[in-house]
Amino acid sequence: MKIMKAFVTKDTPITDEALNTIAHLPTQSLSAVVEEGFFKKLRDEDFMRIAVLLAQKGYS
Repeated sequence: MKIMKAFVTKDTPITDEALNTIAHLPTQSLSAVVEEGFFKKLRDEDFMRIAVLLAQKGYS
């Protein structure tokens, strides 16, 4: 079985594109696609941005 490498790593810059990608991934896929190190470097503002993106996605 081939193990998939994370798409978003701890070295990925915190950008709107990266946060938007996270907001549009199924929650159960996050641990396979996003390294824990990326989440550890996010600030409250970044988590709020993800929340806004999720709200926009839900509205659409």
